[in-house]
Amino acid sequence: MFELLRWVFAHFPSRPEARNAVLRSVFAREGYGLEVIERVRAQTKGTIRLHGGNVHTILRDLEREGLLMSWERAPKGGRPRRYYKITETGIAAISLRSDAGRPLPR
Repeated sequence: MFELLRWVFAHFPSRPEARNAVLRSVFAREGYGLEVIERVRAQTKGTIRLHGGNVHTILRDLEREGLLMSWERAPKGGRPRRYYKITETGIAAISLRSDAGRPLPR
């Protein structure tokens, strides 16, 4: 039973935890979806595992809230990717919550 719960929590992180991890990842360095997924996994030592669908939903939500900005860029010979960068508002949100690791405000 414990193994099942651990698997569920690893594959379905709570929304606030995932939002915090994504925002902190983009704070460290701009990037596109797959880069963010890999950085979050590395930064959290695998405790938060994001997938394409949920990371893009979180990135869009954070952008709509003014915490991130995005643009499209095509790598040489590749298809365009949407890159994300933190805004001043996003930096302020991180610094407000960093003391206790609390979820970012919505």
